[in-house]
Amino acid sequence: MKRLPEQVTVKIMGREYAFVCEPDEKASLFECCELVDQKMSLIRAHGKLSAMDRIAVMASLSLAQELIATRAALVASEARVAAAQAMAAAAPAALPAGLTDDAGNGELDHAVAAVNERIEQFIAASAKPVILAPRAVDLFD
Repeated sequence: MKRLPEQVTVKIMGREYAFVCEPDEKASLFECCELVDQKMSLIRAHGKLSAMDRIAVMASLSLAQELIATRAALVASEARVAAAQAMAAAAPAALPAGLTDDAGNGELDHAVAAVNERIEQFIAASAKPVILAPRAVDLFD
């Protein structure tokens, strides 16, 4: 049985805002509101802006800038992963002639497994989100 949407109240810069959201989206909403509150409070703390609408616009632009940078970093990481996978796929063809595991001792299989493990570690490291330090850009001077 699907649960009904809930009304949730959050505080951003001391002001309360009411939202309606699905119960399973509540934690995400709180996290988003906390991030917006932190960003807006940081902008206000710099002292150049005091109007809520201008602070909100600056926070929105700052968050959008971070999102664009994160997307670009993700695209670059995906390209590096694809290149690493292509190199790993081509590796057996690049082996010198006569390099086989005919002796059956598993050395070649062990080396391939080690390379695959490194690729998996690289993929896992590339999947982590990139956290960028906020840059203050004052559009309202």
